[in-house]
Amino acid sequence: MILQEKTAGDIAGALESCRTLVESHDHDRYVMALFAPSGLQPQLFALLACNHEIAKTRESVSDPMIGEIRLQWWQEAIEGLIVGEGREHPVVTGLATVKDLSAIAPLLFSLIEARRSDLDEIGLADFLALQAYTAAVGGKLNEAVAIVLGTKADSEGARAARAAGDAWAMVGLLRAMIFEIQTAKAASSRLLPGAEVEGTLNRSVNTINADMAPSLMPVIHRMLDAAEANITEARRLARAVPKAQRAPLLLATLAARHIRRFRSTGDGMFSLPEEGRIGPGGLLRLMWAQMIGRY
Repeated sequence: MILQEKTAGDIAGALESCRTLVESHDHDRYVMALFAPSGLQPQLFALLACNHEIAKTRESVSDPMIGEIRLQWWQEAIEGLIVGEGREHPVVTGLATVKDLSAIAPLLFSLIEARRSDLDEIGLADFLALQAYTAAVGGKLNEAVAIVLGTKADSEGARAARAAGDAWAMVGLLRAMIFEIQTAKAASSRLLPGAEVEGTLNRSVNTINADMAPSLMPVIHRMLDAAEANITEARRLARAVPKAQRAPLLLATLAARHIRRFRSTGDGMFSLPEEGRIGPGGLLRLMWAQMIGRY
């Protein structure tokens, strides 16, 4: 019903807006989506654009209450699409093209709920809270990608995608922390599990900086261990995934590369330059991984 109210040009324009948004702001997942069947790529870009709109809430608002309103808007927009009601937003129009939206909606709602913690300066209470967070914002998002590609919910393919996405989210937190330290000389401690950081530093802190790196390495290594465990799980399950549904597993390959960089530098990881967009060499590695089914 929603798409019937739009012209073909409206829909094409909305999908192109989604594609460019993901290409600009979530380039690694954009490249991942390019390895999916071409006919399904626009749906993936719409899904990933929706994730970007949700994920950027914290940086888009100055008041947590406004952030709550924004997150609620997106939840209601998705709920509306399920019952045939749309909103005037290009990403919402793009999302209306996603097949089986009702099947992935619970995953998106879990993602939205997890993003509410972004609005809290206290951050994640402990390592269990951290794992629940990455499972929602990374694992469930990647599972949604897999379902759009035809993977059955709760199948080995869904679990593999979930594990790869979880690992990517964990690595993403560390990359964000390093970026903040390098650009602002300090990062919010909310990016790390609070109880473990407090136990390691023997004090409560609101920000972390490069001087704390040696003390924080036990916490960081635990995060890397958790990511590697998820990569191992994704690789174990990969053989059961049809080739046309394997694109989400490429996040395991990308995460593993960052982990190797972090491990090789120890507490010098805080000085690591941020890698730019995936270059020709990186694309070749992803092509090879996709070709042989080893991630």
